Amino acid sequence: MQPPESGMAPGPRPRPADRSSSVRVRAFLGTEAVALLLAWLGLVAVFSVMSPFFFTVGNAFNIGRAVAVTGIVACGTTIALISGAIDLSIAAVMDLAAVVTGTLNLAGVPAPAAMLAGLAAGTLAGVFNGIVVTRFRINPIIATLASAGIVRGIAYLVTSGHSEALTDPAFEFLGRSYVLGVPISMILSVAVVLATLFILQRTVFGRVVYAIGGNPVASALAGINIERWRMLFFMASSLSASMAGILLLSKLGTVIPNAAAGTELNTIAAVILGGTSLAGGAGTVQGTVVGVLILGTLTNGLTLLNVDPYWQAIVAGFVLILAVAADRLRTGGYR
Repeated sequence: MQPPESGMAPGPRPRPADRSSSVRVRAFLGTEAVALLLAWLGLVAVFSVMSPFFFTVGNAFNIGRAVAVTGIVACGTTIALISGAIDLSIAAVMDLAAVVTGTLNLAGVPAPAAMLAGLAAGTLAGVFNGIVVTRFRINPIIATLASAGIVRGIAYLVTSGHSEALTDPAFEFLGRSYVLGVPISMILSVAVVLATLFILQRTVFGRVVYAIGGNPVASALAGINIERWRMLFFMASSLSASMAGILLLSKLGTVIPNAAAGTELNTIAAVILGGTSLAGGAGTVQGTVVGVLILGTLTNGLTLLNVDPYWQAIVAGFVLILAVAADRLRTGGYR
């Protein structure tokens, strides 16, 4: 039998290519990085309406300079969190690197050599963290929290708790100068982000970061030396913190033993907000960049609106809770 006439000619069936294209578009728009980017753009739109001083080129550079330090240290923190470790010593390492660099320079050591010494001192703190975690099997949160106290104590001992201004013009160039109208601090931050992106996506180091963070037992069975690689992850975290500390020193122009105090919470909040999982094995530096921009834009906008700094601290605390809550929803929550 022939099917009855319906009186309407059936429309053309969608081609598989059309369906696959629409699926890809929906999947792209549904990715967390795009959602975060849209959230950031929404935040920009809100502050642009609320303050006539927000949506300007000058203020964009203000935000860029403000988040440059956080962006650098967040790259190393992203590596540590993807690998399954939380490094709470990053702020103390920043201060140690800055103190070593500044103290040596004030003693007559040329700025480049002093900076290399500061980077070495900070990286050694990462070696210490790695040894404590891998050799003594101590939880990274406890180990790095303890080392933060040790490292900051060393910074206070070196400076006797006093601050001192730098006079070497090399530091002013690094932290407060421009190239073609763009702050050097922003250029350095972008360079570190691009290097981290390449390392995570194109190198063996990056593949091992995700492998160990996703399943350390399977990684060990596959022949990966877990202890050696975790040592390198902590060193990478401390190296990026050291670079950020030296940049902060250059921006301030003064050796301050606790200049970076509290930075670790904002950094970890930005990384988690950017989609890096506290459970390890998942995360991208692109998401971290958007997370850093969201927090930096929020702080800048609240400042332009004359919101009390104490309220800003409260808002930052709630953002950290929301970021962790979002991560817990992705991974099933606390059990």
